[in-house]
Amino acid sequence: MLLFAVSLFNLIFGTPNYPLQGMLEIPISKKAPCVFIIPGSGRTDCDGTTGENQFFKSLACKLHSQGISTFRFSKRSFVYHTIYPDDVREDIIDDVLLAIKILKDVHKMEQIFLLGHSLGGTVSPLIAKEVIAKEGNIKGVILLGASPRSPYALFMDQIKYLEQNGYGNYARAQRRALKDLRDGKMFLNYPASFWRSWTKCAKKMIPTIRRGGNIPYLIIAGGQDHLVTKIDFQILQAGLQSSPHVRFKWFSDLNHIFSSGSILDYNVPNPLDESVVDTISSWIATSSKEE
Repeated sequence: MLLFAVSLFNLIFGTPNYPLQGMLEIPISKKAPCVFIIPGSGRTDCDGTTGENQFFKSLACKLHSQGISTFRFSKRSFVYHTIYPDDVREDIIDDVLLAIKILKDVHKMEQIFLLGHSLGGTVSPLIAKEVIAKEGNIKGVILLGASPRSPYALFMDQIKYLEQNGYGNYARAQRRALKDLRDGKMFLNYPASFWRSWTKCAKKMIPTIRRGGNIPYLIIAGGQDHLVTKIDFQILQAGLQSSPHVRFKWFSDLNHIFSSGSILDYNVPNPLDESVVDTISSWIATSSKEE
């Protein structure tokens, strides 16, 4: 493992009513590749804190050791706890676009790779498409545990997993609550418009990747991920099998935050698997050379 001194820049971005702060960490120079980490659903902080694990912080540190810059931020809904966004654009997309513009215009970042996790991965192809239309270039897109299916389908799979693993009472309560989502009502304190927009983004995911032939994609998934499952990975493979710019990587023993164990083990500190970082860094190195 190589070691580099990391320069930290705190970026202020967002809207006038909801300013946000992001962390740009550069281990070599601004000409080095920069991975922009896009979080998934929920109130996610810049470290990607999940139970006793800090997925994004760990990933960033390991990428720095490979000479790769990173940008990560706490979501608007994490910083402002009273916010329940109306749609996915308000939840993630708009803030990401604002931050990317600053990285390009102010910090002159030349090689930006989007790395979307979970819902962040679902919307990353749409973000890449918008950035290219407005700013000119995205070097590549990495999708970690991303799904092209609706949130309703994902929640149903999660409930089945809980039922199969001795959490029947909790699963039954979730199944009753899920009826609100199915019926177009408020669900998990988010309005129906949010869930509809998520479904629309998921439907656009594969067609957007397929038409983005100049952008390389790396799609990574784990066999112990019970939030986004092998079904999602197989749908992506089937839908993109004729797309030469897309590479797939399957890790049978890893979960949704790409460590060992299942979602039932999140309250135990578990390191990010080194092979995932090696896969990402080597793919970035190859993609950075391609024009």
